[in-house]
Amino acid sequence: MKTIKVIFKLCLMSLVLISCNENDSDELKEILDRFENGIIVSAEGAWQAKDGSISFVSSDYSVASNFVYDGVNGAKLGGLIQSIAFNGENAYVVLNDVNTIVVMDRYTFKKKAIITEGLENPRYMAFANGKGYVTNWGDSNVITDEFVAVVDLELNKVTSSISVSNGPEQIVSKNNKIYVSNRGGTGYGTAFNNLISVIDASTNNITSTIEVKDAPDDLAFNSAGNLVVLSQGEETWAQDNEENWYVARESIGAIQTIDLSTNTVSISIEFADGVHPNLLDTDNGKIYYHIGYSGVYAIDEAAVELSQNAAITTENLYGMSVDNDKIYGVQYSFEALSKLFITDVNTSSTLYSTAVGLGASKVYFNE
Repeated sequence: MKTIKVIFKLCLMSLVLISCNENDSDELKEILDRFENGIIVSAEGAWQAKDGSISFVSSDYSVASNFVYDGVNGAKLGGLIQSIAFNGENAYVVLNDVNTIVVMDRYTFKKKAIITEGLENPRYMAFANGKGYVTNWGDSNVITDEFVAVVDLELNKVTSSISVSNGPEQIVSKNNKIYVSNRGGTGYGTAFNNLISVIDASTNNITSTIEVKDAPDDLAFNSAGNLVVLSQGEETWAQDNEENWYVARESIGAIQTIDLSTNTVSISIEFADGVHPNLLDTDNGKIYYHIGYSGVYAIDEAAVELSQNAAITTENLYGMSVDNDKIYGVQYSFEALSKLFITDVNTSSTLYSTAVGLGASKVYFNE
C-alpha cells in the first residue's frame, strides 16, 4: 500500500487537517497522491530538533495536510528547512543546520537524492544554464569564507564554488544571470553588507556588484523584469557595562528597483529611522512589504513613496508570498503548530486559514 494512502486513512489523527470519511471521492485521493495545484508551506521545526516539515494545501482549500514528506518517505527530512527551490519536476529542500539538500519530486514528495558535500550553512537556491546555485554563509565566526555553491543537477553534486561578499542570502536568476543579496551580519557582531552580486551563469564569474542600502535581503522581479530589493537596514545591539541592551549601530532600510539593462538603481524609497522592513514580494504591478508589529503594505511598482496605510495588519508574521491579489502569510509558533492565512488584498478579508508545521516560514506555489 502506498504510504500516502496510509496518510489518507490516518487523517482523523491530524496528519490531514480536514475532516475525512469513507465517502471521500476518488478525486480527493488523486489530489493526495500528487501534490500539485496547491500551496506548499515549509516549516523550520524546533531549534536543534532537526524536525523541519512540509505542509500542503490544495488550491481550492479542500485538502490540508501536514508532515507530507514524512508520510510519503517514512522518515523526517532530518534538519531545519531554510528554504525550498523548484526546478522542473524537482524540489530542492535546503536543510541549513545539517549542510544538506534533499532532492524530491515536487508533485509526489518522494525523495530522489541528497547533496551533502560542498555545503556549509546553506541558505537559498536558484537555477540557470542547467546548474543550481546555492548561497552559503560558511563558518558563522568567519566573514571571509562565504560562497555560492554550483550544483551539477544531473549528478546532484557540488562541482565548484564562487567566493562572494559577506553574508550571501537570497538568490534569484534571470536571462542566464544570478543575483545574490549580500546581507552581511552572519555572525554576532559582524558588519552588515550593502551589495548585490551579479554572476554570469555561463562562466560562473561575478561580473559586477550593485550598491544598495544596508542589509539587502528579499529579492523579486517586477512586471518589467527589473529587480526589486528590500534592504532591512542595520540594527546592531550591544550591552553596556551594566548589561543593558542598546542599539549600537543603525542605518536606514529601503526598497530599491534595479534596472537590469544598466545594473543601476532606478528607484529608491527609504524607510524612516528605526523602521526595519523584513519581507517583500511583487504581484500584479505592486510591491508588497512587511513591517514588524504593523502589517503588510502595498505600493505601485513605479511609486516613489511608501504607503501610509497597511493593506492588512498581522502579528508574528514570519513568511509571506503574494499571488493574484492574495497574501499568503505564515504566523510562526515554535512551541505548537503555526498558522497559514490567505487574505484577499482587495477586501482585506481572510479567505482561509489552517494550522501548519512548527516554525512555518515560507510559502510556495506548486502548479
